[in-house]
Formats: sequence, structure tokens, C-alpha cells
Amino acid sequence: MDEAAPLWQRCERAWAEWLGANEYAVFNAAGAVGNAPGTSAPMIRADGRLLRAPDIHTTKQQVTEYWEVKSRSRSDVDELTGEREHWMELAVFRDYVAVARVTGARVWVVLFEAPTAIAEGRWLRIEVRDLRDSGRRGRKLGRDGTDVEAWIWPVGAMTVIHGPAVGDTADAPLLPEDGGATPIPDAEYDLVARRGRRRRAVVEPDPAVPVSIAESVIDQDPVVGLDFLRRRLGVPALPAYSVLALAPDPARIEDLLALLDYGIRVFVVSEEPLEWSMDPQSLRAFVASRLLEWAQVGESVGPPLWVVDGQIPPAAQARVSRALDLADASGGMNARQYRVVHADPDSDVMIVAGAGTGKTETMAERIVFLLATYALGSTPEGTPPRHMRADQIALVTFTRDAASEMRGRIARTLMLRQRLSSRCALPVLAWLMQLSGADISTIHSFAKRTVSRSGGALGVSPGFRVSRLTMTWRALVDRALSPVLEDLYRRFGDEVPAAYEWERHLQEVWESLANNGVDLLDFAGTGSGPVVAWGDSPGGELSREVVSATQLVLTQVAERFRVECLAQQATPMDQLVSLAISGLNASRSSPKHIRYLFVDEFQDTDARQMELLLTVRERLGARLFVVGDPKQGVYRFRGAAGDAFTQFRDLWTARGLEPFQPPFLLTRNFRSGQALLNSLHPYFTAWGGRRLLEYSAQDRLLPRAAVVDRSEPAALTPVRWGHESDLAASQALAWRADDEGATIGILCRQNWQALQVQRAIRELGGSCEIRIGGDFFRSPAVRELRVLLEAVASPSDDAALLELVETRWAAGILTGEAPVGLTGQWGEGPIETMAWSARLAALNDGESIVRADLEGLRQRVIALAGQLDSMPTLAWVVECNRAFGPATCSRPEADDDVERARYLRCFDQLVTRMDAQFANAPASLESVLFWLRLQVATNFTEDEDAEAEATPGRTIALTVHKAKGAEFDYVLVPWTTTPFRRRKYVNRATVLREDGMPRLAWEWKPFRGEFTNVATADAGLWQRDDSETAQEETRLLYVAMTRAKRRLTVFVPERLPQTTDNWAGLLAAGGA
Repeated sequence: MDEAAPLWQRCERAWAEWLGANEYAVFNAAGAVGNAPGTSAPMIRADGRLLRAPDIHTTKQQVTEYWEVKSRSRSDVDELTGEREHWMELAVFRDYVAVARVTGARVWVVLFEAPTAIAEGRWLRIEVRDLRDSGRRGRKLGRDGTDVEAWIWPVGAMTVIHGPAVGDTADAPLLPEDGGATPIPDAEYDLVARRGRRRRAVVEPDPAVPVSIAESVIDQDPVVGLDFLRRRLGVPALPAYSVLALAPDPARIEDLLALLDYGIRVFVVSEEPLEWSMDPQSLRAFVASRLLEWAQVGESVGPPLWVVDGQIPPAAQARVSRALDLADASGGMNARQYRVVHADPDSDVMIVAGAGTGKTETMAERIVFLLATYALGSTPEGTPPRHMRADQIALVTFTRDAASEMRGRIARTLMLRQRLSSRCALPVLAWLMQLSGADISTIHSFAKRTVSRSGGALGVSPGFRVSRLTMTWRALVDRALSPVLEDLYRRFGDEVPAAYEWERHLQEVWESLANNGVDLLDFAGTGSGPVVAWGDSPGGELSREVVSATQLVLTQVAERFRVECLAQQATPMDQLVSLAISGLNASRSSPKHIRYLFVDEFQDTDARQMELLLTVRERLGARLFVVGDPKQGVYRFRGAAGDAFTQFRDLWTARGLEPFQPPFLLTRNFRSGQALLNSLHPYFTAWGGRRLLEYSAQDRLLPRAAVVDRSEPAALTPVRWGHESDLAASQALAWRADDEGATIGILCRQNWQALQVQRAIRELGGSCEIRIGGDFFRSPAVRELRVLLEAVASPSDDAALLELVETRWAAGILTGEAPVGLTGQWGEGPIETMAWSARLAALNDGESIVRADLEGLRQRVIALAGQLDSMPTLAWVVECNRAFGPATCSRPEADDDVERARYLRCFDQLVTRMDAQFANAPASLESVLFWLRLQVATNFTEDEDAEAEATPGRTIALTVHKAKGAEFDYVLVPWTTTPFRRRKYVNRATVLREDGMPRLAWEWKPFRGEFTNVATADAGLWQRDDSETAQEETRLLYVAMTRAKRRLTVFVPERLPQTTDNWAGLLAAGGA
């Protein structure tokens, strides 16, 4: 083959020879009738017309075919869809369609794509009739930079085929060899590069230098400029995501930095310091965004070497690995993150990420890497080239706040490239639009959508709802329990616990099973009932009967509850994961295609959730990317085990999946300063030695390099018992006085502690937000809306009106203007109501409570109720909020901006929640009020939506569970003496794992008697439970201590305990 010939000629010749070798009779169309005017394109006569002929004409077994052969250095990318595409001149395409129609022969377009950093060059094929159906008309840039009328089609419409080698492709033209006569000379592209250097160095461009056609081309298609730049640098392939430069030539640094203008991440490892002429502000922005990372390692890393998109040449593996290790040790480059982000796209990835090591950023960058490079990978012959959209990525988190934060972080990662890179070559706009359709949600929301798409085989409709079905469950318990109790009362009399005690016991056991991932409802229809080891009684006839009755009643309830769930098309949230697994296994059609499933906070997954992830991996072929930290697993009460990573690998192996590569480890901490991190290490090491924490030397958190350390060692402050809240308030206000803009987190073990601290700070005149778990339906906004609805539903009920007077709604209703449409019924002027002190004074005089002042309020409430005759209930709620503005009303006991902002935030969350609840059901006043009453009474899991902790100047009192993922400038841990285990249990139930089988253990102490399903021989189960509780509490303290950026203060008792049964004891064991 003539290597000096242009690529397009080599491709034509190679294809013709390949056809000949495959028993085709080949006729080169260059000998056809003349040429198209002004071109070298051959012409053929068909049906009395002269048409442009394809390059090659063949016959084989008396079948005639035509072949148009093209070559491309790369595919184009549609900036609005992100889809890769190819094109040809429109007039040529029309002639080929005519040739196919007139001759009846197939006309093939075969196209050679030059190699990428990730894959070798490939041949693609499509028949011209398919090209017509899949393509569209548009305009493209010809080789001389002018617009060409084109026929454009997606690369995904073509098929990868076997084809011949074409030799070196380094000379592939920047623009396709279509349209125009003369390609743009390199000198014009070089001029654009020089103008770019001036712009980066804050040098005004020379106005005497005209804007060239090359600059116009690059403005329209930045990939052209990127391709020219990488050739100028000697980079071996066109980068799609990143370039790693080892020992780069100092004279080429400016061209290297120019890659940043195109949105390409740049990593530099050098022995000596490098000089940058980029203006400092731009340089700081690229470094802060981590688009640019540079490590000076102080020793040789060999001659210059380029690594494109993480594809290390085989001969350089050891050298690059050593250079990355040196770069990571220097702190200038996060080399471990580099390895994670650039891991093989066709592999499953597991990451153990220590506190503050940037796992969110790592996930976001991995997603960008996959979006940028996935389509460039190898595709089996006979299949379409692969392609991926942002909405083919699913990401699972464990809270709605984390899901919202993750979506925002991915969007910010994309937009940073758009904002900082003047000629971003990535289709950021398309990815951002697709991101809105990506499934980024909690594990339960993901399971619900999975059921909606695949539950038909189980009899579940797409519109099924999630509901606790509390009343239904209780009715089933009563039905199953009644005959059992009748028998027990007849045989054992008063020794049998009362019915209400049985209901509490059964509910606790049921919730323990549900929270620990036991499939209670058997939607798959196996008929086996809950798969769990129920345990045995240690002895005594009544005790044996109680254990047996517990199993019998709950088994019957489970079977009947499944039937009710299907009949009502509803299921409790704790059974969603099991239902999703059953739906995926039963469905014959594949649900929405997911190419990658990301799992955040993996340490908090339970065994059943792991089964769902593995089922998605097997049934949908989605690659997994799981990230978490075993040291931060603090949801054991929800079924999460402390050894989630080990358990997952065992389940993976048991399914016979391809071996999981060893987990990546992230330890570079971007949150805390070196002094603070160094002071924490001895505690963590001591706990690791006692097997209370999964911590060893390799888990040590390393500080970020080249950053001024403003942190201080952790401080343990002795305090007297009972003074924690007052001293915490004083400490928080002292910090606030020293630093008005700092964020302060006061981390508590229990809800009441956070509430007490908030109260103490307010009493000293400070401001403090509150964030505690599961308390949304008891927040002021929810409680007061329930009061308003109660009054509107029963305006004749004086008790309801008296309760309404004490809410924020009252101020607007009593003193505000009439809502739209109620002017005539509203009355004039404000309405005065008595204070409670006056009402109580009347009672002291022996009179009944004064209620005459309520009549004006009653009439207005009746008027509001009348609006519901012509207005949907939820719209009416929103209108009332607009008219009366309860969040703006003053409350003497909680009158600050923080509390009013919380009220408004919770009200918006409630309206959103109600809208989702009644999306497929009528929302009458009665149904909304019934639902709200039920939630207030039974829902202790819903959390308040949170604002970002990064807002300056905020003080937040919160539980450690709510602090997961948060960070603060200053952190205070006031209570460390709360015991891990209650001294006396009334009821307790837990589920432990024995060889993969869930083992139920419960202990019940009703008014009469004591019962358990743990036999004497199995008493070690409780010791194991206590040990796992201590380990979880250690992990909680680890989470609390790693939230601080600069200062951490922990209150401890004046005399430290000698046992590790509370946090103070753990601190003492760590050397305090």
C-alpha cells in the first residue's frame, strides 16, 4: 500500500482489494462515464440520467452492488443530542438513492474511522436506503471551512464490520474530504493557537490580525481546534476527556495548557517546577475546579510521555504507575482518584472512600469520563457502534437530600467546563438536558420505578402507590391474633400478655424483619413465606406457645397482607426492594436500559438491597460503580451490616459473576487540616486494634498538600454532667463571635439533645437551626396545616378554633385582607381574640371558658370552607398560603429568621409530598385530612428537606445520622456519656446473619412474664448483638469527628470511664 497516498485513497484501494479477496468481481467506478463538473467524482448513466457513481461496483453470484468508501478522522457530535454522527454531501446522497432506485442494486456506504485512544480504527457500513430513513438534512463544514449542504446520519445507525488495514492514520485530515476544493492550511490553525495564547496570558489580541477562516471553523466546531492542538503537541490520539503529561517539555507548556480551553482535563507530573504564563485568575480557577492538576515529584519520571483518556501504553505501565504513586505522595495530584475515574469502562468498580476524600467529585468525574469515552470503545462486529446518553445512568443514594445534591454536583461538574473552557469540545448542553431524565434517587425510589416498569408479571400496575397501609396491617393482625389469644387465654389464663401488648410486640418484630431486608410478602409467589430462622424458646410451655404464636400470626399476616397489597395496588416502602427484585426476575421484557448503576454510601445497604443491585447487574447488564466507607456504616437499625463490602463480594461470587477487581482506596482528605487529622489518627488506630472500627494504617487520612493549615488538634473538654447544653451554647456563641462567617455544627446522639442545645442558644440570644431525623410530620408547618384543615372541616367545633388561634395561620386569617372571591363574606377589619391568660382567668373565677370571641373567626373559616366547593383541595392549600403567609407571621417563642425559613421549607415539602400522594387519587378535604392525621401519628421516618451546610454563618444542631456527608468549619460534640445499650429492655428485636440466613432474635417483657425466642444454647446471639452495637456506635463517633474542617471540640465527663460502653469510654481507650 502506498503510505504516501491520502487516507481516503488508501481506504478506497484497501476496500477494493478486500472485496476482491472475498470473491467479489470489482469494477473501479473511476472508469465510468466522465466526472461530475469541477470534481474527480465519477459519473454513471442510469435511466437516461447522469448520476454520481459510488467508488466501487461489484458483482458476486450475479448480484450487483455499489460501494461508496469514505474515511473520517473522527465522528461529529450533535451539540443538542450528544449523538455521534457522520455525513456526506446532500447532492451526492441524492444521486446514490437514485442509483439504488433505478438499478435495484444495493448501494453501500462503508466508512473507516481512525483509531481513538481507547480503540483501534474500525469499518462501518450502512445501506443507502437505511441511510435515507435514519438521516436528516443539515449543514456541515467542508474541507475548506465553508458550509456544505449535507445528509447527516447517526453513527448508531451503522454496523461495525470486518475490514482491511489502511496503514498510518496520522495524516487524517482535520475536516472531511467532502465539499470545497482546498483544505485550510495548518498555518491558519497555528495563527488561532497563537491568538489563544495571548488570550490566556491576558494579552490583548492584535486587532491588525484578521479573524481567519480557521478561527471561524474552530468556533463552530471546537473539536477541529482540539485535534490540531494535540497534533501540534505530539499527543498520539484525540483526547475525549483527559491528557496526562509525564515530564513535558517546558517549551510546550503553553500549548499543553491550551487543552483546558477545550474542556480537557490536564494532569502533569514533572521533576522540576514549571512556569505558567496563564493569567493567575484563570490558573486558580482551573486548579480549584481540578481540571488542572500538577505534581512536582522531585525525581526523574523518565522522558516525556503522553497518556490519553487513561489509556497507558502496555510498555509504559510500570513507569506510569510509579509516576502516579510519586504524584500522589507529593499531594499535588489526586492519583488515586485518577485511577478510579479512568478505570476500564467495561469493568465493575468498587471504592472505599474515607471521610472527606471527594467521593462525590469522583463519581461526577467518572460519569463525565464515561459520557465522553464510552462511544469510542470497541464494539463487536455485526453490531451498531455503542452510544450512551446521560439518562442511561442511574445513581442510587440513601436520602433525598443526597440525591438532589448528587444531581446538582454532576450538573456543576459539566457547567464548570462550559464556563471555564472558552471552546469546550464536549457536548455539555446535550448531557445537561439528558441529565434531567437520569434516575438519580434513593434506593426506594429506584425500586419503585423498577416495579412500575417490570411489575406487570406480578399483577402490579404502573400506577401502584407506596403506602404504609397501617390500618390494613393492624386489621390483619387483629384477625390472625384473635383465635390464637382465645386459645391461650383458655389454657393459661392471666399469664398471657394483654392484646395491646401483643400488638406492640408483633409490630416490633415485623418492623425489625422489614428493616433488615427480609422479604415478608413473597410477591414472587413461591409460597414459602418469610425466609428467616424464627428461633426457639428456652423452655416452659407458655414460652414455647408465645414463640410459636409469634411466628404463626406474622406468617398469616404476611400472606394476607400480600393479597391486600395487590388488591389495593399499594405496598409499604420497606417491601419495595423485594417487589422490584421479583418484578425484574418475572418480567420477560427488559425495563429501561441502564448502562451504569452508581451506588453511593454503599456501606448502608442491606442484604436485600444488594440482591436488587445484583439482579440489575445480571438482568439489565448494567455495570456497577459502588462507593462507600465501612467506617461510616451507621444504619444498622435499618438492616445495614458493618461488613457490606465483604458481604457483597460473597454474594457476587455466589452468583458466578466475573471476578470483581480489588477495591480502589481513597484517602486524600480535602476537608480537614493536617493538625486536626494527625490528632484523630491515634483514636482511630486504637479502635481498629480493638476491632471496634475497620481501620488500619492504609486507611489513614492524608491532608491536602500546598494548603495553609488553619486547623487545630481536636480538643477534649471536661464538663460536669447536666451542663452540656448550656456549655455547648456558650461555646457556639464564642465561635460565632470570633468568626461570623463560619459554619458551626453541634452533633448530638439523640433528637432531644439537639432540641435542648437549640433552646439554650436561643435563650442566650443566638440563632440555631435544627435538623433531626424522622421528625418532618411533627414540624410546625405540618402540625399547623393539620390544625387549619381540622377547623375548616369542623368550623362548629370550638376546640378546633381555639387550637387554630394558636397557629401562625391565625394572624393572617384574623387581621389579613379577604382572599380573592371572599370579600363579601369576610367582614371588615381585624378580629380580636382573647389571650389564653384571660380565658384561664375566667376559669379561675368559676366560669366556663370564654368562647364568644370565636364567632368572627368561625365565619371566616366557614367562608374558606366554601371555596372548596369550586377549588381542588391542594390548590386551595396553596392559595391559603399565598393569602395568609403563615411563614411570615411572628411567634414569640420562636421568632427568628431561621425558624421562619424552616417553616416555609417544610410547607413546600409538605405540598410536594401531598401532590405525589394524591397524584392518582381524589384529594378531598376529608381524604387529605385523614392522610395527614395518619402521617402525624405513625410516620417517624420522613426527614425534613435540608439546605446546603456550606451557607456561611449558620449554626446547626443535628444528630450524627443527619450529619452524614456534611462538613462544618467548627464541630462540637456535647454528649458523650449516653450508654450504647439500655439497661432494661421492654421490647427488643434484631436480625442477625448466620451463613447468609437471617436469624430473628427478640426479647419481650410485657406486664406479666418474660419471653424470648433465643434458646439458652444461643445466648451468644445477644453478646454478638451488643458487640455489633458497640461497633456501630464507634462508627457514629468516627463520623462525628470527621465532619470538622478546622476545629473539633468534644465534651467528656470530668472522670473518663474505663469501659467502652459510651463515646467517652471510646475516647479514653484512644488515649484521651
